[in-house]
Amino acid sequence: MSRLGQMIDLPGGLTLAEAMEQAEINLAPLRAPAMALIEGHIVELEGLTAHTSTRDQVYALASAVIDCASLFDLGDVCAVAAGLCDLVEEATPERPFDWRMPALHARTLRLLLSLPDHATGERLRLRDEIAAVVAHKGAARA
Repeated sequence: MSRLGQMIDLPGGLTLAEAMEQAEINLAPLRAPAMALIEGHIVELEGLTAHTSTRDQVYALASAVIDCASLFDLGDVCAVAAGLCDLVEEATPERPFDWRMPALHARTLRLLLSLPDHATGERLRLRDEIAAVVAHKGAARA
């Protein structure tokens, strides 16, 4: 059981709200390093090409973005990175991976990270637009 789970289960222990608040406090010092890692992964995604990279590299970078972003409730960032993972998984020899996708997803990730937290409409539009691209590319493979 996790330390958080143990604290919640103890008699007279923390409420869920208190435990979540404590978890956020504990994660706060990790936010800047995690954002720097995400930025580095975005830069790497922007530089990938069919001539110098593999689909495994694309997948690994997108997965690494998800790993970092998921700790800080960046669902939109995770969804965009997951869409890129989906495109990698759906590629076949008959329908090769579209190498424009890493750069497109990197730009979308950059835009999402530049928006203020309260820009929910803009976030939703970006997420929907990239999801439509992923769906279109996936439909082209079907």
